[in-house]
This record gives sequence, structure tokens and C-alpha cells, in this order.
Amino acid sequence: MSIIISTYWLSILVGAGLAFGLGMVWYHPSVFGTAWMAEQPHRSFPDAFSTGMKAGMIASLIDAILVATLVTALFVILYYPGVILLMLAILAGTFSAACFQGRTVKIWMIDAGFLVAQLVIMLGALRLLT
Repeated sequence: MSIIISTYWLSILVGAGLAFGLGMVWYHPSVFGTAWMAEQPHRSFPDAFSTGMKAGMIASLIDAILVATLVTALFVILYYPGVILLMLAILAGTFSAACFQGRTVKIWMIDAGFLVAQLVIMLGALRLLT
């Protein structure tokens, strides 16, 4: 794994940065953020300066780096089938979690759409930079 990280570090960081940026746009109130929050009436948009928002953004960035590393490793080892398997596992896992949590299909589609777009961006960064 260290060989993959040391060889593809630029692709991993660029893919993670682009995916993180996509999340900021995807969940913005003028894109899908308002619809996403409407499906969760017990929540409100967090204050951008609150501690919870900062922790969530840091966790999201760490997640993007880890997922970009996983996408890179799967692509290097298994090529496109590896990334497709990851995408299917994410879709199935998030759908079953949404069912157990009582979430609507609309909120699952917003979240799953973001995850698929995130994988595509990471894969694109990997293909362009290697």
C-alpha cells in the first residue's frame, strides 16, 4: 500500500480535494442542501462557525483522502472492475442504512448521487494525473 501512496500521492490529494470541494457545492442550499435538509425536519443548517461544522468539515476531508486512497488502490490492483465493485458496495450499503434509519428515497438519492460523483471525480483525477 505504501508503494501505491508514494507513487500516486498527487492523484490522491487532487482527487480528495476535488471531491471535498464537490461536497461543499453539492450540499449547498442552492443546489441540494435545501432539499436534503427538508427531508430531515429535526435538523437545521449548522452555523458555519460552530464547533460541529468545523469537526464535520475536518472529518469530511479526512474521509475524502481515505476514499481517494482506496479508489487509487482498487484501480491500480483491479482496474475499473475494482472501482465499480466499490461503487456498488457503497450504493447497497447506504441504501440498507437509509432503510433502517427510516430515511426517504429522496435523501438517499442525494447522498448516493454525491458518493457516485465523488468516485467519478477521484477516478478522473487518477486517470488525468498518471
